[in-house]
Amino acid sequence: MPPKNNQTIGGTQNDSGIEMEDTVSTADYIHIKGQVENIKQKRNAKRESQEASLKAAARELHARIEEQGAVRSKEIEMAQSQRVTSLTRAMEKRYELEKAIAAKLEESQREFANLTNLIESVYDGRLEELRKATLAPPQVPHDERVEHDS
Repeated sequence: MPPKNNQTIGGTQNDSGIEMEDTVSTADYIHIKGQVENIKQKRNAKRESQEASLKAAARELHARIEEQGAVRSKEIEMAQSQRVTSLTRAMEKRYELEKAIAAKLEESQREFANLTNLIESVYDGRLEELRKATLAPPQVPHDERVEHDS
């Protein structure tokens, strides 16, 4: 309720601490009240502007974080893909080496079998020669026998 003309609206203290009564006219009261409302509106507008600015900054920050997360996810995905490719190549190389080793082993086994067969045939031949030599009567030349008889 606005004061009536020249009505006292309360006491205040001046800078020296002396209480003084304020008298305000209705026009002054309405003017001051308008200024207070204007200040409140400006303060509210400023607060709303700051809130909007902070919300926009938060949205932008959130978008950047998501973008960085997406970039990081792609980097991780690429690194994993490269790792899988590298492991696949290593496994293929290992498979090729295993095939080469198996081929060498097979070749060595064939050579070993051939050598074994050769040794066995030489042994069998020598054994047969030895058997024939032991079963056959000694062959002494005829001239030598005659000399022993006399």
